[in-house]
Amino acid sequence: MDRKKIITIGVVGIIAVIFFIWLTNAYVLRTQAEVKKVDISMTQGESKNGLVPVKFLIQPKDAQDLISGADLRLLASNGGIESWEGCVTLDGATNIFTEMVSTKGKDARYSCVILKSAKELPKVVVVKGTVSCSTNSPMTVSVVKETTEVVGPVEGTKYTLDTVATAQVDCSGTGGEDTTKQTEEILISFAPQDCRTTVGGACDYKLGIRARNGKDHISGVYMKLKYDPNILKFMRYAQSGESVQGLIAQATTPTVVPAGCGTDADCPSPCADQFACAIVGKCVIPSGSATGSCTYTNTSTTPTNAPPVTPAPTIFISPLPTSIPIPSVSPVQAGCEVRLSDHDEINGTFSFIYACNKPVSQLPTSFILPLSFKAIGAGTGEMTIDAVQISGPEVAGAYSVAKSKATYNIGGGAGGNIKLNMKLRMQCVVAKPKGADTIKVKVGLADGGLRSPQYQTSDFKVDDKGFWNGSVTFNAPVGGGYKLLPKGEKHMQKKVCVNNPKEDYPGAYSCDKGAMTLRDGDNTIDLSSIVLLSGDLPPGEQDGISNAKDQSLVRNLLGKRDEESAKLADINYDGVVNAVDHSCLIAALAVRWDEQ
Repeated sequence: MDRKKIITIGVVGIIAVIFFIWLTNAYVLRTQAEVKKVDISMTQGESKNGLVPVKFLIQPKDAQDLISGADLRLLASNGGIESWEGCVTLDGATNIFTEMVSTKGKDARYSCVILKSAKELPKVVVVKGTVSCSTNSPMTVSVVKETTEVVGPVEGTKYTLDTVATAQVDCSGTGGEDTTKQTEEILISFAPQDCRTTVGGACDYKLGIRARNGKDHISGVYMKLKYDPNILKFMRYAQSGESVQGLIAQATTPTVVPAGCGTDADCPSPCADQFACAIVGKCVIPSGSATGSCTYTNTSTTPTNAPPVTPAPTIFISPLPTSIPIPSVSPVQAGCEVRLSDHDEINGTFSFIYACNKPVSQLPTSFILPLSFKAIGAGTGEMTIDAVQISGPEVAGAYSVAKSKATYNIGGGAGGNIKLNMKLRMQCVVAKPKGADTIKVKVGLADGGLRSPQYQTSDFKVDDKGFWNGSVTFNAPVGGGYKLLPKGEKHMQKKVCVNNPKEDYPGAYSCDKGAMTLRDGDNTIDLSSIVLLSGDLPPGEQDGISNAKDQSLVRNLLGKRDEESAKLADINYDGVVNAVDHSCLIAALAVRWDEQ
């Protein structure tokens, strides 16, 4: 081969490479990965025969994120991992996990994967095992952040570890100390964290309060919750005729201070048995006022002839907010109960004081208060903790508290004729194509006032700018909290939570919970600023996955111009299956499953 031919071939090769790069940049719409974070915490059980059961809770920051695999690496001192029970879900299911690696000792490791579709993946993974201590001294167990890995449902997507556990295991069996970054002494949580119903339905929460270390006792609670009174109406705490769970016969709380005292004699003793309780009330009258309020102190004095008893806890006397009137109450009897509760239907608040008169040894470290609300209006909102004070014998003043919140999403009570007039943008279509002007698009409507998604399929017609326009109609309650699930005939399903969404790079948009409000009649939905990525072929036989089958279909039809081939694999609808279509498909591989 002469030199002239070699040069010619080389130039042609360079031009081909440049052309392919140009095709990729001109037509292929890239995706941008979103940084996702995960926390790992640890709890322990009771020590038995020198062995302590432990659980590692692996939970993404975003409640909607899922886990497809975890590789847990640990480092222990004064002991090590004795055995592994394996991975389980919060519900205790083990059959979805496949064990990959299991090693024991000081440098222990356990990894598992879930070989399921995205919709079957768990939101939380619990790794269970047993540790043994070398001596009676506490054992330290740390999650090695540098080598531990947790992955999500998209192939190649790895979570960033945020808060990870370094915990002290008490080998004597009296409990362990959690030394993660979070340091608040008391944790407050709602279960469930999200209520979804329609107008007229109920939102029932369980308000949980617990000591982080499992040891600190709770003697008193004052809390004020705030919500939207146009959406929710407070009905009751606990169920009809039901006790407050977990606190009865365990807790103590603020002694409610009678109002309007004139002398110390107006402040009744909170204890019936003075041998077991030496708490004295004193009437404090502000300057210029005729009446005052009672406060209580523990004198810590016991008659010499008194039998030995466990001392009672100091009574909670932290000042209450001035906006909450303090009624007169009868003397505190032995036991535990909600001593004061109040709800404001105009401003949307519920407040309560829970109090106990119990010895320190009988005080709780946690309890649950069931709350019930009725949905009276459509919309979304949050139930927040507006004020809180929690006291106990182990703390001077009040505990530090880690607050939580709950959400509610209420759909309209009556079914509406919701019509969505939609504009879409498909990957690699930048102008009106020559090969097709109408395609089938499936649209899902989910969340809001629906218990399960609804789907409709309709024809979408392309305009001169390459946008696809069409309409779908749903019989669903009007209201907020909806999300859409559009899916083109050669594309992956996209989850969209708001109208007019934006993205910096094509395919980069993602969202968590539905926040779209739909009204009865016409609704304009403009999705032209985000891109539906290709990948699920062919039309009519889509399986929700972009994989080698879809790639092979395009490769096998390269160069084909007939109508049937174009219908199967012509992604940019220019009438021919070529390198552009293949490049589009490759660039969209970051999204391998339909979004839900």
